[in-house]
Amino acid sequence: APVKPAITTKELPEATVGKTYSAALEADGTRPITWSAKDEAALPDGIIFADGKLTGIPTKSGTYKFTILAKNEAGTAEQVYTLVIKEAEKAYTITVTTDGGGNAFASVPQAAEGTKITLSVSAKEGYTFKEWKVLEGTITIKDNTFLMPKENVSVKAIFEKKAVTYKVTKGSGGIHQIGDGKALSFTCSGDPKDLTGIYVDKSLVNSTYYTLKSENGTVVILKAEYLDKLKVGTHTLKFKYGDASAEASFKITAKSAVKTGDTTSVLIWLFSLGIAAIAVAAIIIQKRRSIK
Repeated sequence: APVKPAITTKELPEATVGKTYSAALEADGTRPITWSAKDEAALPDGIIFADGKLTGIPTKSGTYKFTILAKNEAGTAEQVYTLVIKEAEKAYTITVTTDGGGNAFASVPQAAEGTKITLSVSAKEGYTFKEWKVLEGTITIKDNTFLMPKENVSVKAIFEKKAVTYKVTKGSGGIHQIGDGKALSFTCSGDPKDLTGIYVDKSLVNSTYYTLKSENGTVVILKAEYLDKLKVGTHTLKFKYGDASAEASFKITAKSAVKTGDTTSVLIWLFSLGIAAIAVAAIIIQKRRSIK
């Protein structure tokens, strides 16, 4: 025989003004069961009842009582419900800024007290995230999360430049002899487009005194005319890339007194001079004998 409905859902969860609400009612008994509100006017504003569910977005706080009916061929069951609708929780704003080294944002732009907020951050190329700086609000950020206080919050993402290491891979220890007409070439691992200056002994070198190339890094060729102007001794060449740099050393030696290949010429000259002296001496001796 058909069994009369028995509504098993006895209580309803609380609702909040402005927030979506949904509550499904259950009943035992022979199917099908038809659900209805005994007095729809008693339902809270913004809430409707259909197919055994209370749904909607309540617009006004308060305590509401209404009766729900469950009917089948065996009879009708009634259940009186009390629905408490709370005032909307006050939402506080969350402001996220950066120092320009990347992007940052919060999981929501505003939230009620006690809400868990997650902060996200992404660094630009060449930067790394350092820390969060709290500008407004009493919060503790741990693992990029915090609990929303009962006040507005403002945080700033702080980034720092990644440490970049450059190295002179060719040319260090080169030697230039004044007057030999030879240039000195140096290669650094940095990208030429990032180069901000070439320095020798802490002095910026005019670009007219060197040739710049891109070949497995930055290639700088110091011209002979510039090298000839430097003092004899050891000098330091610096490749500067913004705040980073790489250094190499080179030497300037004095101009040679005798050019390579002149030793033979000098010996020949001395030998010729000796022969000439002997010849002159022989002529003098011969004249003296003739006079006698």
